[in-house]
Amino acid sequence: MAKHFNQKEYQIQYRKKNKEKIAAYNKIYGKKHYLLKGKAKKDNNIASWEGYFPEIIKCEVCGVETFFNKKNLIRSVNFDHRTNKEVIKGSPNRWLLAHPRTLENQRIWESCSFGKLCLKCNRVLPTTNREGWIQKMLKYVSSY
Repeated sequence: MAKHFNQKEYQIQYRKKNKEKIAAYNKIYGKKHYLLKGKAKKDNNIASWEGYFPEIIKCEVCGVETFFNKKNLIRSVNFDHRTNKEVIKGSPNRWLLAHPRTLENQRIWESCSFGKLCLKCNRVLPTTNREGWIQKMLKYVSSY
């Protein structure tokens, strides 16, 4: 009668015998490597747009100075969809992270009419029915 093959036991024994080999493989192809590689790509993509945007960008609503590609979210510029007709449908900041500056990507960006806002103004402004919201705010403020 043939002996039953135990997969789990085989894997345990294999890992014991080949610790160095497995560690070397994981160092090259492990999850952490791919995460770092992805982060480096995003950093390179966003860095390629430096120089295209001015160093200091004033918020189009309140006038506070914001900056492009700053790690501090409070001081970073927030690009905002003025309408829902832009080619870039998702987050403009995420789009910049995913796309290096090329002539084609620059044309795509320029075809969109993004507002440049500070974090505070971007959070206050609703995504939909902006005109109605602003009219209600004006009515509220002028009722004093």
